[in-house]
Amino acid sequence: MTRNEYLAEWRLKNKEKLRTYQKEYMRKRRADNPERERESGRKLAASRRAANPDKARKYDREYYQIRKNKDPEKIKLKAAIQRDRHRLKIREVAKKWAKLNKGKKNHETAKRRAAIIMAMPKWADKEKIRMIYEDCSRITLETGIQHHVDHIEPLRGEKTCGLHVEYNLQIITATANQIKSNKLAVF
Repeated sequence: MTRNEYLAEWRLKNKEKLRTYQKEYMRKRRADNPERERESGRKLAASRRAANPDKARKYDREYYQIRKNKDPEKIKLKAAIQRDRHRLKIREVAKKWAKLNKGKKNHETAKRRAAIIMAMPKWADKEKIRMIYEDCSRITLETGIQHHVDHIEPLRGEKTCGLHVEYNLQIITATANQIKSNKLAVF
């Protein structure tokens, strides 16, 4: 039996022992020379960019610039892009959470419903409000882009609270609505 055959056989028999040794060795190596590890990471990223420049350009534009600036609005934009990309997975996770936390979900829904009822004065035109929501559904179906009915002046804003009336409603894309959150802004 040659040395190479013996080593190959030994590796097969001692996979777990070898794996733990390699993990410990790499952990010590990273701790001893962190600059070398950063440099090797940069080289790997450069080689990936060279292999697929279109994908790398898109990734750079959407994520790296946002992360570098640490601007809260850009961070929200990044989160909205992520939510848009993984909408179905997020929806599944939310459904599972709602099933496991029925009490919390019912509480949040009731709070929202109460805020809308309290924010709707008697003089509000309920028919116009209903038409705005129907238009939103129609626009979503026609364009294929998810749209939301947004309160220009939020119902539960940080500084002020608006009314649930036709003059305070606007139809915007779901991404823009998620970015806006409960802030005062017109899109």
